[in-house]
Amino acid sequence: MRRIQVAKAGTYKSKPLKLEKFVDREWGCQSVEKITKKEIRAIAKRLELPFDEDNVRFAKAVINAYLTKQ
Repeated sequence: MRRIQVAKAGTYKSKPLKLEKFVDREWGCQSVEKITKKEIRAIAKRLELPFDEDNVRFAKAVINAYLTKQ
């Protein structure tokens, strides 16, 4: 059995919990990590896909637009 101790009203002070102290970023704000051309080239090489500079620029623009939309 556990012992229970009854405290009188006003004995303890309570403060509201602030989640900002425990969360890294603020609510509603999301940081978007953009992809670089170097990462796109590395992915294309790993998948053994042919690519040129125009394709890399297009892929970067499309992926970054998609990520900022999210």
